[in-house]
Amino acid sequence: MLSLWKNLLMVIILQSIFDVIGPSNGKGNACRSTATSTTVATATSTLCSTIEAFLGHIPQNKDITKIKELLEKAKKNETQLSDLLKCSHSFYNGKIIKVNRNNTQDIHVSVSTNKHNKSVSVKIPNSAFQKVVCAADTTLDLAVMIFQNTSNFVDDKNTSILDDLVLAVDLGEPISNLPENITLSFEYSELDVKQQTLQCAFWNSTENGTSSWSTEGCITSQGTNQTDCYCNHLTFFALVMTSASLTETDLKVLSYISYIGCGISVFFLGVTLILNIMPRKKKRDHCHVINMNLCGAVFFLNLTFLMNEWVTSLQNPTACQLIAGLMHFFLLCTFTWFGIESFHLYLLVIKVFNIYVKHYLLKLHLLGWGLPALATIIFGSLNFYGQHEIQVKDSKSTFICWITNTALHYFNMGYFAVVFLFAGVIFTLVLVAILKMAPTNMGPKRKGMTWKMAITVLGLIVSLGLTWGIMFFGYGPLDKGAIYAFCILNSLQGFFLFLKYFTFHNNKSLESSESVTEGTVSASNTTSSSQ
Repeated sequence: MLSLWKNLLMVIILQSIFDVIGPSNGKGNACRSTATSTTVATATSTLCSTIEAFLGHIPQNKDITKIKELLEKAKKNETQLSDLLKCSHSFYNGKIIKVNRNNTQDIHVSVSTNKHNKSVSVKIPNSAFQKVVCAADTTLDLAVMIFQNTSNFVDDKNTSILDDLVLAVDLGEPISNLPENITLSFEYSELDVKQQTLQCAFWNSTENGTSSWSTEGCITSQGTNQTDCYCNHLTFFALVMTSASLTETDLKVLSYISYIGCGISVFFLGVTLILNIMPRKKKRDHCHVINMNLCGAVFFLNLTFLMNEWVTSLQNPTACQLIAGLMHFFLLCTFTWFGIESFHLYLLVIKVFNIYVKHYLLKLHLLGWGLPALATIIFGSLNFYGQHEIQVKDSKSTFICWITNTALHYFNMGYFAVVFLFAGVIFTLVLVAILKMAPTNMGPKRKGMTWKMAITVLGLIVSLGLTWGIMFFGYGPLDKGAIYAFCILNSLQGFFLFLKYFTFHNNKSLESSESVTEGTVSASNTTSSSQ
């Protein structure tokens, strides 16, 4: 990396693009001219090799393709160094400074950008120079450079970068875990930021060849016209723009709500499943089997969520991918069983006649568990699971083990949108049917009819997963309110399923006992009359 900066900056020096701070050679103009000619000839060959090595680590684009074409010509002396500079608009400005590793003073560097006469300032503590171990000389080359075109720094999330500006700070080797943070100050216009939240991030290249913007190791202090970044390493930096509306307080409150709600749901769903595992004299009908499968899916979804934070803290990539895959599997199972509940309700209430399906339960189980399993295996083989960053306003981001691919998030939204639409239509049709069956003249024995109808409607909302539809309102002014409502209702969904099951179970028992009692009384009255 150091050789790259040296040669690129050497060329920029020769082209008078920016000034280089460094020791003068003390020679006259004639000698300087001869030295420059020799340096240009040497730099041409070295520049080609260093740029080629650099391009191998950057995604392909038209800009790089043009550079490679000119590199081939440069090797054949068919082009000048000025052409190589013109072929790429990524490198805009920068400086290289000779620094003594024994220096006791902090180094301050300021580089101007091409927008609104703004600049980027860097303060590097003297302790950073003690971290350099590869260079034998006491004099180090500190390179600070601005990339004004971020086409080479695009990740899978298509992250937005303020002013398309990337700042590189380099000492010739990877420097991390600094005892004192470096300070990066980005100036900008208030209109450029609008209502966006800015976060300091660095370009993180992993061992498996993927690269993305990460906020790890950086602290952000956002102001009106300037944002300061405090980072413990040297690399490529940028200000990432996000629309995060959650503060650190919101994140803590939502975490507590989710953990408490999911804990309650796991307990009551566990009770429900255990009671239904116990042998019974009466054969379970299809509705009961489908409800228990839905309870099982929601139970394991909540359980894997509760385990997620602990697994994330282990910093084990394999364990993180496993728990993320399991959580996604049970989420897809939950969505699928919502759809199956809707389909079964359609057969019972809407279609009514000719609803027999051969091997009905077997087919439902294959659909409810098999389809999500197949999808999860495919997504896992594509390496779509890992550490997912949750961006927080005015604070450091947090991480969970979840989906790392943006397209998969859209897949989840689309999959649930189809289930939600189908469930919404079925719910509307069933609600109309229930209202039609309600008697117009409620006698004294039917005073509880309205209450039973309300319970039935609420039970349908829970069973069909309609509360998950709140996610579609999580935008604009309703953003924060929708997130809170989503967390409260859906973390407690297991508890609601428990209430629904035992409410209907008790109602059935009560109705059966009432029917027996009414039949006994009627028979007794008939006998008395005949006597």
